[in-house]
Amino acid sequence: MHRRLAFYLFFLFPLTSVQILNGEPVGSARNAPTKVVIAIAEPGYHTDKTLPALAEKIWTKERGYELSIIQGDPDKHDLAGLDTALKDADVLVMSVRRQALPAAQLQAIRDHLAAGKPLLAIRTSSHGLTAKGKGPAGHPEWDNFDVEVIGAGFKTHAGHDLIATFTAAKGAADHEILDGVELPFSSGGGIYFSTEFADSVKPLLIGKLEGHEPEPVAWTNTFGKAKVFYTSLGQEEEFASPSFQKLLWNAMEWLRVLPSDAPTAEGP
Repeated sequence: MHRRLAFYLFFLFPLTSVQILNGEPVGSARNAPTKVVIAIAEPGYHTDKTLPALAEKIWTKERGYELSIIQGDPDKHDLAGLDTALKDADVLVMSVRRQALPAAQLQAIRDHLAAGKPLLAIRTSSHGLTAKGKGPAGHPEWDNFDVEVIGAGFKTHAGHDLIATFTAAKGAADHEILDGVELPFSSGGGIYFSTEFADSVKPLLIGKLEGHEPEPVAWTNTFGKAKVFYTSLGQEEEFASPSFQKLLWNAMEWLRVLPSDAPTAEGP
């Protein structure tokens, strides 16, 4: 009940920069904005609402960001405009599930990563670019995107009715992405379990469910020269959590590529 109330209050009463940034002042914006493309196409967790709402509050022009939000229809396997938007994007944010995209859109994602540009991927994005052969004819899939890019294969979603608790992974407490993230924190709905973790994966957060072994739920990876941050968190209620908001802010600051040599703005 309290978590649901917090979720609705989050959208009814917009957070101020002081709340978002834990009261610390934000420095001057970078000389040129970091262009962020946010691609959304998943029907289950309502990130078509929660992700744009959070992004527009924390990744603002004043803090050196320029946002392009691409909302797709999950049933049509199409993120119209994604290929055009990614041509000059600095960072790609993904919240997609089981999509077989048009060839030009999938190629644009491949080109973005091949150019060494970073990816911030949320929850279902681990299995976001494979539709298990159920996509439209002529729409290619990236079946091993999870293992190849995210750094681990999606296995299953367990503990739907259980509360998960999240703590820092061993050796990760001082990582800049966890700086200022209040730990531990908890949420309902279980966690994702993964397999085939790459040697390049560096776990940041561990989730624990009663009756299950601890499982990484946030980590960094590299794909070629591209930096990757992935978290299997991203349920509706988690977007109202200050810890989750801080996690995404820090991850973006860690990922983003400047189109200039401007100094980094002060973060949360």
